[in-house]
Amino acid sequence: MNTKTKFEMRLMVVAVVALVVVVAIAFALASRPSFDPPGPVMLAEQSPAVMVELPQPLGPSRRGAGGVPVGWRHDQGGAEAAAAAYVESSALVAKAGPLARRDVILTLATPDYGPSLVEATNRELDDLLFALGERGLVPADLVWSEYALSVSSERPSTDRCVVHVWSVLVVGAKGGSTARQVWRTSTLELAWTDGDWKVERWATSPGPFPAPPPEAGASTLAEASEVISWRRAPGGSS
Repeated sequence: MNTKTKFEMRLMVVAVVALVVVVAIAFALASRPSFDPPGPVMLAEQSPAVMVELPQPLGPSRRGAGGVPVGWRHDQGGAEAAAAAYVESSALVAKAGPLARRDVILTLATPDYGPSLVEATNRELDDLLFALGERGLVPADLVWSEYALSVSSERPSTDRCVVHVWSVLVVGAKGGSTARQVWRTSTLELAWTDGDWKVERWATSPGPFPAPPPEAGASTLAEASEVISWRRAPGGSS
C-alpha cells in the first residue's frame, strides 16, 4: 500500500470519528432538560369571593345598672335569651337596696311599665321577708339564686314577643336552717324599645312542680349556699 493510499484511509477514519462526536453532542443537547424561561402561565379563573354574613350573638352585649345583662339581638332568639336572663337576674333585684333595685328594674323594663314593676316587686319582697320570719331581715341577708330551665315564645310582631320561662328558685335567709325551692313559670311580654328587648308585662305563676324522691330530705341552708356559690355551669337546658 502506497503512501497516498494510507494517507487517504487515515483521513477517512478521522472524518468518521468526527461525525460520531458531532452526532453524540447533538443527541446530548436534544435530550437534556430545557432551562428556557417558562412562557406565560394561564391561571384558572377564580370564583368571586362569597360573603357569608354570620348571625350576631344573642347577647348580652353589655351590663346595665347593678350588672343586669342588656343588649340583645332583635329577633325571637334574642327575646328568649333576654327573658331567661331577666328571670335569672332576680337575685340582682331581690338582694339590692331600694335605690339600686329601682335602677335595675328600670333598666330592664319599658319606661311606662318600669315604675309599676318597681312597686309590685317591693311589695312582694316585703311579703317574702315577713314570711321567712327572721327579725331585722334585710334583702342583703337573702340567699337567692334562680335558674331558667326552659323557654317557649310567640312573636306576634317584629317588635313584640311573649316568652314563657320555667325556672327554679332557691331562696333562704342567712341564719336560717333550710333553703326553699320555688318552681315557677314567668310570662314576660317584651317590646323592642330603645334598641333592646324591654319588659312590658311580667306575670309569675307557681309550678309545674317535679316530685322529689320519697327518701330525699331537705338539705341545710349551708349546703345549698355552698353549691350556689359555685361558678355557673356553661351551656343551657335543651
